[in-house]
Amino acid sequence: MISGDAEAAEAVAERLRAQGRKTTRLTVSHAFHSPHMDDVLDEFHEAISGLTYRAPAIPVVSNVTGAPADERDLTTPGYWVRHIRQTVRFADGIRRLEAKGVTTFVEVGPDSVLSALTQDSLQDPNAATAVSVLRRDRPEPRSLLTALATAFVHGAEVDWGALYEAHGARRVDLPTYAFQRRHHWFDTTARAGTTPTPAAGPSTPAEAPKALAGAQDTDAGAGPSPRGELGAHLAGLPAADRARAVRDLVDAHIRSVLAYAPDEHLAPRTAFNELGFSSLMLTELRASLAAATGLRLPTGALFDHPTPADLAEFVTAELLGAGQEGSDGPGTAGDEPIAIIGMACRYPGDVASPEDLWRLLVDGTDAVTAFPDNRGWDADLYDPDPGRQGRSAVRHGGFLHDAGEFDAAFFGISPREALAMDPQQRLLLETSWEAVERAGVLPASLHGTRTGVFVGATALEYGPRLQDAPHSVHGHVLTGSTSSVMSGRIAYQLGLLGPAMTVDTACSSSLVALHLAIRSLRAGETNLALAVAPPSCPRPACSSSSPASAAWPPTDAASPSRPPPTAPAGARAWACC
Repeated sequence: MISGDAEAAEAVAERLRAQGRKTTRLTVSHAFHSPHMDDVLDEFHEAISGLTYRAPAIPVVSNVTGAPADERDLTTPGYWVRHIRQTVRFADGIRRLEAKGVTTFVEVGPDSVLSALTQDSLQDPNAATAVSVLRRDRPEPRSLLTALATAFVHGAEVDWGALYEAHGARRVDLPTYAFQRRHHWFDTTARAGTTPTPAAGPSTPAEAPKALAGAQDTDAGAGPSPRGELGAHLAGLPAADRARAVRDLVDAHIRSVLAYAPDEHLAPRTAFNELGFSSLMLTELRASLAAATGLRLPTGALFDHPTPADLAEFVTAELLGAGQEGSDGPGTAGDEPIAIIGMACRYPGDVASPEDLWRLLVDGTDAVTAFPDNRGWDADLYDPDPGRQGRSAVRHGGFLHDAGEFDAAFFGISPREALAMDPQQRLLLETSWEAVERAGVLPASLHGTRTGVFVGATALEYGPRLQDAPHSVHGHVLTGSTSSVMSGRIAYQLGLLGPAMTVDTACSSSLVALHLAIRSLRAGETNLALAVAPPSCPRPACSSSSPASAAWPPTDAASPSRPPPTAPAGARAWACC
């Protein structure tokens, strides 16, 4: 939890969101657990001193210390004063309970916030479960009964008689399955964590295995081998049937968590957050899939594979024992040439592709133009006097006239965030996507791969400072104007897991970025790399603040001894967007 000054807390949250983390702003009356509480501590102590305190009936693990609390401490006003001021030791408390052998955590509250945090705090999330008795937008009776049932099948004792006492319910024997000859009901051992093993079916949700036990990691030295009964079954199927069987299994569990009808459409390439998944629902899905497949799925599996289709591919690879094999393996051999397989670019002269750039060079086109009229720059920006601060001694240069055109919706970016983004970030998103497509690679196929991003860029102070940002872009200025975010934004957009690095070495930044990309490929750190450099400047200060703007004669001055400027003359002008 982050608590303190609103702007500082939002800045930290914005950085976390840029890294793909989910953040939620809590609706609170005060910035609890921060120095903002110091002024009210004495008043709070006085207000609660008149209360009657009693020792708890059950052991309590304190969020102040993360350890079992002394009942004598809990019955003093001073403890609760510390409780609203000091750091929350929630994770420490959960791990202390885990160390004591607690395997079932029940959240009693108005929403399911802490259950997901509990799973994330556990050392071994697969060995315990967290359930919430109330869920937002779900009927309370169903949420409560689901929580009871979940706790029960994980070993908790539930007094079902008390629940059904007023309804005349009674126990009955379940029918047997004549052809399967398997136990239908869970015994005590099964409820404690051992899952029964039904027959594995090939294709449909009705036939798909609902639970498998005994999946074991295979000997790494023997190469990829199927894991468990389900993996062995899948290995014997044709590729198409195998993919369909896992997809049906994964989709069945997704529908169960979302409370969808069996025939309700599920978009395979829609992100889980767009499908309506909360953090707790993602935790439930991971746990149910782990139980159904026998795999030990990492806590970040659904963040690294954020769509049903991606998750199904990941589960298939894990079941077949190929999770560490295939195209995402080591990089190039030391003497293998590095191949440039795709390019994209934006340059003055309306250059929007490598073909346009070649055509401009062959035709000798002059890419130097007057100041663009779509920037909102001052009409009197040009001044022949190089000594005037804030003015430009030249009135021509190389400009990207269409730099303001950006399809924010295509990249899932809101108009407010796009407005706060440095044009360099917008250009990098566009050209990175184009470079991948021009290489004949489907951008979605790179998700989850060890593709690296290496950006050579310089901070150019686009937009207002953080404290001066208007409400229309509040919360987006930090990530939108920080050059170090550029590489991370590309990696996040494409779902890349390789290194993401932004370097600033002034004029050599692009060469250094290319050098780092090649080194990463050589070392086997990545198997594909994007090396990008935005050569644009979003403000007229690029030309007006440098003595170099007066170092060359005006580009519109022509004489018999010096012809009008051609393409080479543009190379010595400042490239601006």
